[in-house]
Amino acid sequence: MKILVTLFMGILLSSVLFLGCGQDGEDGKAYLSFTWDWYVDSYTDNNPGVPSTIHEYTDYEVAPGTYYYEYYCSDGLGNYWGYEGTYKITINKGEKGGFLVDGEDGEDNYFRMTLSGSGPSMSLNKSIKISEKKSSLTPVKNLALLGFLWKKV
Repeated sequence: MKILVTLFMGILLSSVLFLGCGQDGEDGKAYLSFTWDWYVDSYTDNNPGVPSTIHEYTDYEVAPGTYYYEYYCSDGLGNYWGYEGTYKITINKGEKGGFLVDGEDGEDNYFRMTLSGSGPSMSLNKSIKISEKKSSLTPVKNLALLGFLWKKV
């Protein structure tokens, strides 16, 4: 009888511990948007979440990681220059669930890359949801700039 009670208590305790653990929170998502000035003629990167034609101020859902980019500029007077580098996308992990408590979901990250004739910059804003004038960059083949580039439309 003592063995049966001990076994029952063990099963009961295991069930409470197993079933009493809350769910882990979901990881936050990451979004990347772009803006640029009139000097920028083309942009490309190796981020699979960024489409071939990018639209200004549009949030693209992207995976965390480090990505390579390059873009080219001109001033309309025959002067051309470019920038290249890497950028890093991060997410906020969801919290672990606790005893009888679910973990909080990670907050979404909204990154914005600003492409300028004087160089790029990257910002992180938790709530970029503003209506702004949009334009887009579309792919063109331009041998003068040596390669597959993007053209403002």
